[in-house]
Amino acid sequence: MSKRSLSSLYSSDRLQEHSGIKRNKKACTECRQQKVRCNASVDSKDPCSRCRRMGLSCLISDPFKREHKRQRLSELERETYELKRKLETQTAWSSSIPTPTLSIESSIAGISPVMNGTSASPPAPMSVVISPPAEEIIDIKSPISPAGTLSRSIEGVTLPAAVIDELFLVFFRDFHRFLPILDASKDPNTFYERSPLLFWAVTGIACKSYAKDPTLLDSLGEKVLNLALLSLQKASIANIKGLLLILTWPLPKSAASHDTTYAIAGSVIHMAMQIGLHIPTSSQDFSRVKVDLTETQIVRRAELWGYVIVTYQRSCSFKGHSPLALMETYQDSEQRHALFQRISPSLRFQLRLNGVATRCSSALLQNGLRIMTKDQEHALDVLIRVFEATLKDIEPAAQTDLDKFYLYVARLTIQAFHFYKDPSKKIPTFMLTRMYTSACTVLRHMDRCDASGSLKFTAAPFYYFYATSLSAFTILRLLKSHIAQYMDENAKESFFLGVNIMKRLSSENNDGPTRVAQIMTQLWNSERCFKNPDGTEHMALRIRTRLAMSAVFDAIWWWREEFGGQQGAYTLSEDQPNDETRDPTTTTGLAISGATPEFTEVGPPGQGTTSAQDMSSFLDEHLLAELGWTNSNSFFYPPIAGPYGTDWYSPTDVNGFAI
Repeated sequence: MSKRSLSSLYSSDRLQEHSGIKRNKKACTECRQQKVRCNASVDSKDPCSRCRRMGLSCLISDPFKREHKRQRLSELERETYELKRKLETQTAWSSSIPTPTLSIESSIAGISPVMNGTSASPPAPMSVVISPPAEEIIDIKSPISPAGTLSRSIEGVTLPAAVIDELFLVFFRDFHRFLPILDASKDPNTFYERSPLLFWAVTGIACKSYAKDPTLLDSLGEKVLNLALLSLQKASIANIKGLLLILTWPLPKSAASHDTTYAIAGSVIHMAMQIGLHIPTSSQDFSRVKVDLTETQIVRRAELWGYVIVTYQRSCSFKGHSPLALMETYQDSEQRHALFQRISPSLRFQLRLNGVATRCSSALLQNGLRIMTKDQEHALDVLIRVFEATLKDIEPAAQTDLDKFYLYVARLTIQAFHFYKDPSKKIPTFMLTRMYTSACTVLRHMDRCDASGSLKFTAAPFYYFYATSLSAFTILRLLKSHIAQYMDENAKESFFLGVNIMKRLSSENNDGPTRVAQIMTQLWNSERCFKNPDGTEHMALRIRTRLAMSAVFDAIWWWREEFGGQQGAYTLSEDQPNDETRDPTTTTGLAISGATPEFTEVGPPGQGTTSAQDMSSFLDEHLLAELGWTNSNSFFYPPIAGPYGTDWYSPTDVNGFAI
């Protein structure tokens, strides 16, 4: 076109503009998207030549904006992926063939995705924001799959679809309220799709209350634990939830296997930090892709982090270890305080209780527990009173029976440190009787909740095992001492109630609660426990490194020496009855014998003895692993040096939230 023609065209356009005449031609959306010439007319309903030739919908829209090619490509890829998943699911439904797996590795590598949709039509266009896992971002109810739940297999054990549905119902009915981190509206297929570990953790734990097939718990226990260990390689929200479930409700394992729950508890904290759960408002800093979290999703992450901390601290308490207080270094105080106010009231209350108990353990460890001077014992009394007063301040926040249970256990945990005092000195009786009252309160509260139907012991978390052990052994130790004369007439019944609750906590034969109940029974009928060789009273703790659980572990070693064939583990002479006068070098380590001794089983309190020489020792390596014993011969640790200082208290709570 010549310069003159261009000039004429420009003049014509300017003339139309100044004369008020509007053009009746405008490009359609398809042509504008591709940036090609269009001969569509506003006055005509006929499509343009390009749309007519290509069979496209010819529309003229003023607010239309061109779509980015990369964005469109991402949407097409996502649509293709969704269609493939639906096609695979329909193929699986039509063939009605389950997806068995021969091993844990193959179960992970051979996961067939399941799409729960009501039709196979392509999904609507989706935004191209790369977000965290679906269980965090999408808060909608998954539609029920046309063919229902699919059967699943793990290492040769297959669960039919009907059994899976029943197990999920049992879990959300009996277990979920203790650890509310899952979405009850999701179906089993969705759980398996997001994490095989989470799926098998739910089904395995539900077997504890599944009376229709009592063999499932033993069949799945160790297989799910192996899958949990493999899942440590991948830090994800779903895997962390599955690990928390396994820590809260430990699954049975063979006696030859080592206990890994304490190690898993520490690993879960690092997995959560790896994906930024400890700072949910800055999750983008811990992700390689774009993260777009809403206010609700940030609160969910904060609550999940709270349950990670609570579970870890309780695992440490059960093993008699002090939780590592390193969480406060990863968040500023303002952020901790803001997150603490946004989580659920029940979780906030549990975090405050655990924070008090953890600070108490740290303070008493710094004060010194193994060998205590008169000044250290006085400081111990002061510290116990301080932390008891702290519990009293937060007691009004306990609204539910579950909150009250945690409160009563926390109070007993703090008061149990009175056992560290030298029994040869005069201990105020009211301190020990208050500890007895706290132990009775824990047991009676548990029994009352069970009678009212608000608690089902077969679904109780491991923390109930901890609470019952600490309470019952505390009462037993006091009943075997001169303090028994100051206790009320219900003391024996309270101890028998503890033995009964321990039996009710058992979910299978020969598990931890069953064996501990038998230990309590035999120690009750023993004439030698908590006594020196000359028959005098020996109330001093021989085990002084396991915090509040030292009284439990010490009682179990009294049993092992009398009934378990482990004599001489803690040597006492008639002229050296107390810990402070005994040379630590004369005490042997925790030598664990692998032999199965012969022993006499004593029946329930009030009954006679029965011969049980053909019964293997129930205090075997399996139970010792559950209680955290090691096979090391090194028992004594270097004394805790230095007096109690003023640097134990932190203005922020050790669980990562400001209180």
